[in-house]
Amino acid sequence: MMVEKSAEAACKYLRDSYDMFGSWIVAAASYNMGQDGVSLQQERQKSKTILLVLNSETSRFVARIVIA
Repeated sequence: MMVEKSAEAACKYLRDSYDMFGSWIVAAASYNMGQDGVSLQQERQKSKTILLVLNSETSRFVARIVIA
């Protein structure tokens, strides 16, 4: 039961992030670095569609999701 609730919470977070950012890749990045962290990087990089520079942990996290 606990795994199901965790999975549902993760799906809701990702869907909310997708609605906020309009990209599944950026939503995945926000799952790792937080929505505020993504928003801050978007402001710094002056980009709303893709994040060009991510910390190494988030870069690996997003790459693993895309590959899967």
